[in-house]
Amino acid sequence: MSQVIDAPTEAVIFDLGGVILHSPFAAIAEYETRLGVGQNTVNAVIGASGSGGAFARLERGELTIESFSDAFAADCKVAGAPSIIDGGELIRVILDSCTPRPLMTEALGILRESRVRTCALTNNFRSATGDDRLASSIRELQPLFDEIVQSAEEGLRKPDPAIYELAISRLGVPASACIFVDDIGRNLKPAQALGMRTIKCDVSDASGARALKALSTLVGGQAGPALQRWLRRARL
Repeated sequence: MSQVIDAPTEAVIFDLGGVILHSPFAAIAEYETRLGVGQNTVNAVIGASGSGGAFARLERGELTIESFSDAFAADCKVAGAPSIIDGGELIRVILDSCTPRPLMTEALGILRESRVRTCALTNNFRSATGDDRLASSIRELQPLFDEIVQSAEEGLRKPDPAIYELAISRLGVPASACIFVDDIGRNLKPAQALGMRTIKCDVSDASGARALKALSTLVGGQAGPALQRWLRRARL
């Protein structure tokens, strides 16, 4: 469904994992295959445990990476998932996938050159030491963002509307002037309810090119043509 541009775009808000960074879903699927458990077993446990589960608590900063494993094992037991799933190994697999997508980082630079503000809004984890692949990737990306809003620091996680409101408050722009890009459909709904335009970066969009084409059409202003010229030069 097309989305009407009813206000100039002042900011683009991006998820990290699955949008700016490579998707963790492929890494989780490979982990499940290696263990010989059914596909989507991990996501089924996370979904069944809900907002009080270990994964949600990890993303809100109530657990650290180091304290996650036992809590996730309890969730697996309740959900009837195989005991072979190890929470610590699962997090290592996810963290190892957290590397930047080159196309996305280039696009961030183009947006900033076009005077569009950029924000990362991510459900993430924290370790006791702050020394892990995700933290390293966020530090690397810091210069490309005006704001970075991290669930584990704020005690809030998507799709709680409060964390979206926090992001636009820090950007200092109205929701109607924002575009939000995420790889999970349920995370787009609160943004839409606040008045943001949204783009889903599908898991099959390995480089992010399709999402960037959609962004180049939706963003308008100087940024839209700049992104379109760059995409043509890259033959995307």
